Amino acid sequence: MVVITTVLSQLFVAVPTIIVGTQTLTSVINGLFKIDTAWVRHLISWIIAVVIALAFVATGGLTFGLPVVWEYVVGAVAGVLAGGAANGIYDWEAIKKIFDSLEAIIRGQKA
Repeated sequence: MVVITTVLSQLFVAVPTIIVGTQTLTSVINGLFKIDTAWVRHLISWIIAVVIALAFVATGGLTFGLPVVWEYVVGAVAGVLAGGAANGIYDWEAIKKIFDSLEAIIRGQKA
């Protein structure tokens, strides 16, 4: 129970920090380099989110009680998910298609 509480408290701090840091750094980079291509902006955002999450793991801010290699793998996954939250996950074409299909099914239309 203590491990779960510790992980949740770490995620409670790390995820919002990753989201805000990702949005801030991505905006700065996009502004400096005048990046207008949507997929490039998203890629930069995801890379920044993963790097921030891995920095949390490296500094001990995120620990999952796993072997070291898996700590970084789970940290990277947390970074990708937080990066998706920072970007707006609905911007991902595959996610948009899934939600559109579910909406069509609910409304009784052909997906």
